[in-house]
Amino acid sequence: MARYEHTTRIDFKTQFFNRVGDTSRSFWTDAEADIILNEALYTLGAIGQNWKGQVELNTVLDQSFYDINSNLTAGTQSLISYSLTYQFLLDAINLHLIEEITLLAPSSEITSLDEILKFARNRVNQFQFKTGLVLTREQYTLNVPPDNKLIIKDEVIDIVRAAYVDFNELTNPFLSYVLNKEDEDSIGQFNRSYFNSTTDIPLFYTTVLENLNVVRVYPSPQNLGALDIVSVNGIPTATVLALNTIINLPNNLIPYIKWGVLADIYWKDGVGYNPAMANYCEERWREGIIIGNNYTSILEAKLNGIPILIDSVSSLDKNQLGWQNNINTPSLVAVAGFNLLAINCRPDDFYSLLITAIINANIDANFVDVKLEYIEPLLNYCVHLANVKNGFEAVKMTSVEKDDFIKTAISHNLRLMKRGINFETMMKKTKRQEEDNSTRVEEAA
Repeated sequence: MARYEHTTRIDFKTQFFNRVGDTSRSFWTDAEADIILNEALYTLGAIGQNWKGQVELNTVLDQSFYDINSNLTAGTQSLISYSLTYQFLLDAINLHLIEEITLLAPSSEITSLDEILKFARNRVNQFQFKTGLVLTREQYTLNVPPDNKLIIKDEVIDIVRAAYVDFNELTNPFLSYVLNKEDEDSIGQFNRSYFNSTTDIPLFYTTVLENLNVVRVYPSPQNLGALDIVSVNGIPTATVLALNTIINLPNNLIPYIKWGVLADIYWKDGVGYNPAMANYCEERWREGIIIGNNYTSILEAKLNGIPILIDSVSSLDKNQLGWQNNINTPSLVAVAGFNLLAINCRPDDFYSLLITAIINANIDANFVDVKLEYIEPLLNYCVHLANVKNGFEAVKMTSVEKDDFIKTAISHNLRLMKRGINFETMMKKTKRQEEDNSTRVEEAA
């Protein structure tokens, strides 16, 4: 339900059509106005982090790591879960193309559905590579000792954390020991005997000298064990994308994938080649990378109603050795990426963790759920989005409206402001592109 009911969606769209001079709703349809408004709301949620809410996570005995995209209580999971599909992305892209791409008409002179999905796959992977935002945690069983080589999945882009899990039943099985990441040259400088010796608990892991999907641990473990790996993953090559496939990124950031795909379309040789629009879309994509690198989920947390400290998993690893093996009452929440969090022990009981989080923009069917002072900047940005359909000159002419919207969103985001990011630093490349391209690049007939 909307928190603010001062502006209905119908009234907002009426203002929009008046502003773009299309009161007959013939050039822009009512359905397109809804798509434009929804995208603007998600973008406001990405830059301004305007929607905040409380989500709940119930701890599990002996479990320290949790994924907020799947482990929240049923009543709050939808507030933060990924739910936008490639259909949403296609609808947003179609707003800017001359010919609409659909399942019934999957190709045009400019592009095709298959090509759009290919571009989208690449941009989602790039977004993950450049931001490391959404993390995956998986346990890989090592080969029989003293083999220290492990093959991990091809879609792993980067390893954020690796811990050795001991299976030795004679000691205390399933205890976890975080490993230091080093290259083999550095390991040799510590102690050359690490290359031909075995130990109960390895100290290091490396991914440098072999294929990207090969991990080695040193010294070699003498007992059976596994690697508990936290990684940045791309879309598996075996995954066939369809329009109903959910995009595994926060909803508020999905519009930036659109800008990346549009840049790929406009850069193509052919009738759709438009370098001015391609540059503009590419800079909006880079804007999204900045936002993604500063996007967060947890703002504060309470354990059974009592405030609890928030830190990072890497800080825990450095300052509280063996934290994953302690059985105790949690006293701290540690964050790794957007979705993955840990509590600083293996809980000794069931606890309720109430988290104040950045949540998905509320797309209400009846009202525009923003404060009254955001209605005008939001309307400005909708006018700008609509004019992307008219080419680069129209984009340039409505850049003031877009700038007003982004300034308003940034001023709402204390996290960005504390990191010294303001409108000028975030948008300088886009503004330069708009200033340098004074003439519109006409599309070929």
